[in-house]
Amino acid sequence: MAQPRHSLESIELEREEDITGDYDAKDYDKEILLQHDYTERLITDATAKRIAFKKNKSKTVGFGDLPEYKKLNNDDVADTSSEESIEVDAESHLKHLKTKQRRMACLKSCLFFSLFAIVLAIFGAAIYVAVIKYKLGLLKPSSSSSTSSASDSSASLASPLSKSLLSNGTHDFYSTTVYISLDGFRPDYLSPEFTPKMWTLYTAEYSAPFMYPSFPSVTFPNHYTMVTGLYPSSHGIVSNSFWDPDLQEEFDYHKPSSLDRKWWKGEPLWVTATKNGVKSAIHMWPGSEAPWGEDEPLVVDKFNQTETLNRKVQRVLGWLDQDIDSRPELIFCYVPTIDTLGHKYGTLGPEINDGLKQVDDMVGAILGGIDDRNISSVTNVVIVSDHGMASTSNDRLIFLDDLIDLESVEHTDGWPLFGLRPYEYNTSEQLYAEITSSRAAIQSQGDSKSEYLEHWQVYMKDDMPEEWHFGGPGGGQYQNRIAPVWIVPEAGWAITTRQQFEDSNHDFHPKGLHGFNNTHPLMRALFLATGPNFPSGSKIEPFDNVELYDVICRSLNITGAPNNGTLNGQLNTLPDGWMDPSPFPVLPPTSDSDSADLGKEDHDKNHDAEDDGDHDKQHPNDHGDHDDDHDGDHDGDHDGDHDGDHDGDHDGDHDGDHDDDHDGDHDSDHDDDHDGDHEGDHGKQTTKNHSDQDDDHKADDWMDYFEDRLNNLTDNINEFLDTVGSQDNDKDDI
Repeated sequence: MAQPRHSLESIELEREEDITGDYDAKDYDKEILLQHDYTERLITDATAKRIAFKKNKSKTVGFGDLPEYKKLNNDDVADTSSEESIEVDAESHLKHLKTKQRRMACLKSCLFFSLFAIVLAIFGAAIYVAVIKYKLGLLKPSSSSSTSSASDSSASLASPLSKSLLSNGTHDFYSTTVYISLDGFRPDYLSPEFTPKMWTLYTAEYSAPFMYPSFPSVTFPNHYTMVTGLYPSSHGIVSNSFWDPDLQEEFDYHKPSSLDRKWWKGEPLWVTATKNGVKSAIHMWPGSEAPWGEDEPLVVDKFNQTETLNRKVQRVLGWLDQDIDSRPELIFCYVPTIDTLGHKYGTLGPEINDGLKQVDDMVGAILGGIDDRNISSVTNVVIVSDHGMASTSNDRLIFLDDLIDLESVEHTDGWPLFGLRPYEYNTSEQLYAEITSSRAAIQSQGDSKSEYLEHWQVYMKDDMPEEWHFGGPGGGQYQNRIAPVWIVPEAGWAITTRQQFEDSNHDFHPKGLHGFNNTHPLMRALFLATGPNFPSGSKIEPFDNVELYDVICRSLNITGAPNNGTLNGQLNTLPDGWMDPSPFPVLPPTSDSDSADLGKEDHDKNHDAEDDGDHDKQHPNDHGDHDDDHDGDHDGDHDGDHDGDHDGDHDGDHDGDHDDDHDGDHDSDHDDDHDGDHEGDHGKQTTKNHSDQDDDHKADDWMDYFEDRLNNLTDNINEFLDTVGSQDNDKDDI
């Protein structure tokens, strides 16, 4: 085998024996170093960079001329071609190793970044799933609790409170609240005869004699108040119809444009619930169809005028039957039946009585379904109404064209009240002066027109009573949506024009109205509750409906947004010896209708409302079908003056279902005998026939009727006082 031309021993020997040779010593040392390096590479297969070497051209003796060098290579050293081949092979091997190293480094980098991307994707997916589950309420939210510090009504909430997992023995539940609104249900409608199930709730469970609605006492403002805790001038829905001068648009609850998010301010309960990890489902609640972005409730049932009461029961119980992962914990249910009938027939009569029974059966079916499922211990039920109702009469009308030039008004808001916006050429002050001067002129004449002058008031917006929280010092941030001049009639009085009254054959419709002073007894609203957060037998002081937002939040143990409520969801116990601050009014019989509102206190809860007992036996075919306008649906001749065209196929009308014939005749589907009267023995007579009855006979009938009602009232007062006296008033409020 060929040996290298140089060995370590020979080179060292050469250096030791011939130190005086004729050669350059410096170059000799370099040559030795080079040979050390080269030899070591061949022996160890080293891969380090070779040492560069350049011969010194000035040396006198070449390294190859040394005798020792020649001697070493005489026999065993390979030829030059072998040396070059070995060197080429070494260099080729080194290049291969470097290429392999580069490839391995590249592979490692690719593998690292691939693993990093996979981990990042898994982590992101986990966060996404967690967020989705949190929004659906499938994850328990943080247990931290803090109050919101934001000043505006739609501020972000603090971290939600933890949800306790409960059980009915077979299934897991979170605390649940069912929130039911019975539109237009006056608290004095409750009675053992017509509403036995709700009467039991009133006497044995958690209840108040009545609740104050917000002003104006109409449906859309109050339903939105009951889910935001804000007065109408603070949440922006100041009436069922109004003009916004900043947007230069009209809000009309009949129109799809009313669902635009720009109208609805504040934070409704379903948004609060979602922020707190609580799932919600909504059945036809006014305002719920507006878009809420990422804070949408799980389910929103749009308003459907053909929806039956049985269907409502099935909807609520069906939600309660769902698995815990998809089961709503806050359920809203809107029921327009009583409001519908009140507008169509007035506040008394067999139609109302029949409707009360059906609504009571619906409430009983929901409560019974909760009991059957053994979830009464984990489910709260809160039953409210948005306002009351007052019967109208052809004898209680205010004619707007007697007071102002109708052509001078550009917009009218808020029927059955009248908010007036004059054209630019006629200032608000001029319009107000015109109304007051017309009033004085009519009063000075002393004719029949002057009879109604004492039954209405005119206000500039800034002078409205502070207790209304509407205009003036008590108003909120959306006062620009409130008209500058308002005519506000007393409860039971209605505003129309002489032409409209003429077109209706002198028979005013609707037969029942609301929207009046919210503190008037006829406008009072209902409040009943039962469940683990509402101690049985507790009697609560009357309160404003802005408190309901916090009451519902407290029942679910969630943190609410800032609102106008002051009680933090803890309602005050009714004091011993409490007396109703306002006597229940009497609206006397009139020539066109015997449906008067009779004198009694709301908390007496007697509604033996058969009028004479010989009423027309007509009943509505469908509780969702009525021809009267709710909160602003005028009879056909009002169209174009108020709220646009209010026909019965109204989309999104949460104030009751309207007959398809509405735009021309409110009573085209009535029996011929109706005509606003409720006496069956005059079924085929017109209003004029009623006015021809024998006055003495009619007076005797009414005296007998009042005597019967007074006796019933006395009995029920005694029953109520006995019930309250036997209850434990020391139970804690929610």
